[in-house]
Amino acid sequence: MHMIGSTMRILVLVPVTLSALSACNISVSSGTAIDRLKPDAAAHARALAGDDVSYMRETGLTLLARLGAYAGWSK
Repeated sequence: MHMIGSTMRILVLVPVTLSALSACNISVSSGTAIDRLKPDAAAHARALAGDDVSYMRETGLTLLARLGAYAGWSK
């Protein structure tokens, strides 16, 4: 049951994070950054609903890397 609670929190946090970022007014040349993150966010949400932890990590890292690139986070 603990895994289900964690998954539910993550499923809620991803859209909330993306919604918050949409208010940041990040601009890119082709579409908004938030629009370009939607496929990665959707893939990660699907992965979190499944049982493959490796795929969850892979999609999560991809989403965070692209989010960091758009937001200008440094290492």
